[in-house]
Amino acid sequence: AFGRVAQGMDVVRAIQQSARDEQRLVPPIAIDRIRRMAG
Repeated sequence: AFGRVAQGMDVVRAIQQSARDEQRLVPPIAIDRIRRMAG
């Protein structure tokens, strides 16, 4: 993955701690929005 988290690192850490089956999250987590920021 490329990029960095500008806001919401707590959410990223919560997703990392979610249950998974090998590399898949169980249940899958839907991502509603991703924004590209100038930089």
